[in-house]
Amino acid sequence: MRQSKAKSKASSKASLHGSGAFFVAFATQLKSIYTDANLYLGGTITLEGIYTSSEIDGKTYHSVYRLYQDDKGNQEYIGMEFISKDNSYPEKNTWVRVSGELKSYSESEGNYLHLVNATVTEKAVRGSEIVNR
Repeated sequence: MRQSKAKSKASSKASLHGSGAFFVAFATQLKSIYTDANLYLGGTITLEGIYTSSEIDGKTYHSVYRLYQDDKGNQEYIGMEFISKDNSYPEKNTWVRVSGELKSYSESEGNYLHLVNATVTEKAVRGSEIVNR
């Protein structure tokens, strides 16, 4: 879920989890965070979705994501990377709630956003895996 470019720092809170009004806005809120990262950097972000990990150039990236589908049926994965505060991660495809501090980091190919010192909670009930907002 390597999607972002961020440079400035501010404090805010956002909560994007699997039920109620927050659920409907999963994609909209993530877009806002990636577009206006300076409003959210340093704040606590809570996301609920599917856990996955991938290895790129020998480094493992952990992410929580959902599948976004627009009104024309086009689909793409949306989500955010995170680093668990206890370095403990569930099995892939587990439904999780992740809550951590939004930070930016740089690697040779660009600047990215991720959640650090994140708590990862496995959820027994899965939310909607496909979102349209």
